[in-house]
Amino acid sequence: MRWSPTRLERLAACGFKFFAAYVLGLHEEPPPELDVVPIELGKIFHRVLEEFLRAHPRLPADRDAARALGRAFLAQTRTIGAAAIPAKDRAFFDLTWLRLEAGLDELIVREHEAQEKRDREGLTVERQLEQPIEFALPDPAGGPPLTLFGLPDRIGDGANTVLLGGGRWRSGSASSTTR
Repeated sequence: MRWSPTRLERLAACGFKFFAAYVLGLHEEPPPELDVVPIELGKIFHRVLEEFLRAHPRLPADRDAARALGRAFLAQTRTIGAAAIPAKDRAFFDLTWLRLEAGLDELIVREHEAQEKRDREGLTVERQLEQPIEFALPDPAGGPPLTLFGLPDRIGDGANTVLLGGGRWRSGSASSTTR
């Protein structure tokens, strides 16, 4: 069995539910909800951010133009976000979309500042969206290895954490490498 952070969390949360889902193949039907729950918000944000970064790998030099680009993109891609989760009450989805707009705008401002700094330093960034990682940890007792997989959304070295944008480790989509 391949292991992801989500699978490990589910096993830790409830061994029986894990057994039912991953061994017996049974799936729990979640109760319908009107509100957009946090995991769904993450799916929406990751999906929309991935599409934004695919469409605009480099932001305009002017910060206000970059922010306007983000607003225009969101106006055109609302259906992408809505398709990422089960149907919700429109009023609740509208509130979620407002939060997404604010989040994307903040991300654009931060990415614009980082882009300017990289440009001054002569660095470039290559984003590789939806690039899975997988690695195996050997069993010291000689048993089968523990295989971990996922789609990372951030990389950290202990002192610095870099948000990769549009990515996910647990539930959403991108990775980025700096050269």
